[in-house]
Amino acid sequence: QPGAQPEAILRKVVFGKSNMLGIKIYTVTQPLDSSCSAVVAQARSISATAAVYQSAISALFSGTTPSEKVAGYGTVLTEKFFVKSIAVDSNGLLTIDFSAPFVVSPVTSCRTSAAKAQITKTLEQFPEVRAVNITIKGKPL
Repeated sequence: QPGAQPEAILRKVVFGKSNMLGIKIYTVTQPLDSSCSAVVAQARSISATAAVYQSAISALFSGTTPSEKVAGYGTVLTEKFFVKSIAVDSNGLLTIDFSAPFVVSPVTSCRTSAAKAQITKTLEQFPEVRAVNITIKGKPL
């Protein structure tokens, strides 16, 4: 995309016993609520030395923990996904392009809205990201 640049963001990372960064992934309630886009934050840790956007998306697509499932949280995202590209431009627009659809079957408008919310909220936690554009093979979701 014009103006897009590779992930090259400076972050303050405090190294202690591990090189991990605390983030949030966003899950949905099961069954989905009537708005189809309400999400709930769940804590995760990712490598602070890796590409954080890719790592955050990987954590999101890994799904919920057993205790989160028992508490009624879940996901509408498949476990199989491939990010073709991810970049943020100088205006804070992060564009993430997937190689294939990633919403669990049957795909409905409600599940698609929930998937967008899960991905968008997970990526918007980074202060340089002001908006998220999700595409599949370059086409808007």
